[in-house]
Amino acid sequence: RPKVEALVFRFISDAAAQLAALRAGDVDLLVEVTPEVAKALEGDPRFYVLSKPQDLVQILAINKTRPPFTDLRVRQALAHAVDRRQLIELVALGYGSPVGSHLAPGAPYYADMTWVYPYDPEQARALLIEAGYPQGFTATLTLPANYVFHVRTGEILAAQLAQVGIRLELRLVDWPTWLEQVYGQADFDLTVIGHAGRMDPALTLAFYGADRRDYYFRRGWENPELEELLRLGAQITEPEARKSIYTVAQYLITKEVVNVFLQAPHRILVAHRRVDGLRLSSLYVLDLSTASIS
Repeated sequence: RPKVEALVFRFISDAAAQLAALRAGDVDLLVEVTPEVAKALEGDPRFYVLSKPQDLVQILAINKTRPPFTDLRVRQALAHAVDRRQLIELVALGYGSPVGSHLAPGAPYYADMTWVYPYDPEQARALLIEAGYPQGFTATLTLPANYVFHVRTGEILAAQLAQVGIRLELRLVDWPTWLEQVYGQADFDLTVIGHAGRMDPALTLAFYGADRRDYYFRRGWENPELEELLRLGAQITEPEARKSIYTVAQYLITKEVVNVFLQAPHRILVAHRRVDGLRLSSLYVLDLSTASIS
């Protein structure tokens, strides 16, 4: 039985107005808040912050039909040049978790793959030299202008990659243009975007399967071993067998640097101290079944 008699939902889109409402006692709880709002309230003893990785992975997607990204060594250099920890601190203000594959930390059968390509700018430079780019190269990073989080990520990535000689020209486009040119036509070099997960990894990783070789970040790359693993994973129900399958699948996706996997941004909730029993899910669900007001 619920512990509160009624719930009143108020829709406040402006972050400053959200802060003002909570501080004034007009609301008891803020949900889906930005890292900036959470940071502003972290030190206030009247409130507390809950956060948890979303079932969403932010990626640096790579067009593997375009040189130099056709070369695995160049993609490996990209992966080694990215400092996820710095990215999370500067963009998510600490409210993010590093990821190394296309599954978020809270997803079923998630396996940590951040160890495959640790931050190592010297190794990145060596790989570029080996691939024939001792002076680096220039590429275009197309960003959806309506997603400030991705734009900020792109700016930090540009600074990080410049340290190893990869010069990014940032191109901001509106969302319809991104959907048409990047997602629909695969007309891009690199892009930053978020991919939401599903309850089953068979659905989350379907874009890497044999049926989706035309997907925007799949063009120019395929791996028959991975495709067979994903086919088996979608058919088998035994949990331990699926765990083994999806661990190897994540490793293959990461090793081939199909994309560079950046972070799982956190869901953030801020509440007044008088609110007890809150539970935070990785999914876009607000569970208040155990919440109470003291």
